[in-house]
Amino acid sequence: MSGKTFTIHEKHEIRISSYHDQSINDLIMNDLDSVDWVNTRKTNVMAEMSAWLTQSKPIQIITDWILSELVAYQPVGGLNVQLIECWLARYSVDDFSNQHSHIPYPFSFVYYVHAPEGSAPFYFTSSNQKVIPETGKLILFPGDLVHHVPKNNCHNRVVLAGNFVITPKEYTVVKS
Repeated sequence: MSGKTFTIHEKHEIRISSYHDQSINDLIMNDLDSVDWVNTRKTNVMAEMSAWLTQSKPIQIITDWILSELVAYQPVGGLNVQLIECWLARYSVDDFSNQHSHIPYPFSFVYYVHAPEGSAPFYFTSSNQKVIPETGKLILFPGDLVHHVPKNNCHNRVVLAGNFVITPKEYTVVKS
């Protein structure tokens, strides 16, 4: 008996939220001059990109909030949810992101730190569903969803993005 492969399209819930205190975005923007953009155009992001684990006090505040949004969106019971990667991306005119997913991570996010007029939307590729950027907006989604960003039409479109892992309570994943 030979195997058979086929493609299915499942329905996924996407959570969109906005952070209540927009001043946090100014704090993150003020820190951009000290960011080392080590992954610039080395990944699917064809824009400036920081290290895979970029941290600061304002970023910690946002990622703690995102974690609370994830637990509200997708209750995980007795499991441990941990942020494993978190990076900044700064798009200028004509910068974009190739189609990609965040497999093997079960949940991913994009948070708009700064979305000036002309900021390119975020697209879920298979459904062609777009999310219009707004400063302070969070997009929380299953990591296996293919997505992309078309060519950007402004300077300084800044996002914070990342991935979560889910493990039994007795495990902790340490990213090296």
